[in-house]
Amino acid sequence: MNHLLTEFDLRLTFRRIWENLRPGTHFIFDLITPCQPLGGAQTYIRRLGSERPRAAQHIRWNPWQRILSIFVVMDSPSSKVSTLEAHRERAYSPAEVGRWSMDGGFLIRAVHDAITLRMATGCPQRVIVVARKKLCE
Repeated sequence: MNHLLTEFDLRLTFRRIWENLRPGTHFIFDLITPCQPLGGAQTYIRRLGSERPRAAQHIRWNPWQRILSIFVVMDSPSSKVSTLEAHRERAYSPAEVGRWSMDGGFLIRAVHDAITLRMATGCPQRVIVVARKKLCE
């Protein structure tokens, strides 16, 4: 859900998913929240692997736009050219997502901390949301 970068796209997606589910069916999804571990705007670099092939992740959190940008640079023994992957995700608060999914016809059954799988409290970095399409419309 975080790859949808605008409120409009996320709300439309909830509506389209609702249209394709039978009443009483559950929709389970995860998302990152604005509670990111990097704090203010900074870049975190994580290197993976000590031998070739190698990969390096460049992760940047922009708290003002609530955008997480991830660039992965991968080396391969079969190529002299590195491969680059780029990902952008927008963090949404559980309250926003709950409101928009209910507007789209879902009931929120649970919100779990994605790390502990317990009910979310405080401000977890990633949550798992369990929503159900209402039985009657």
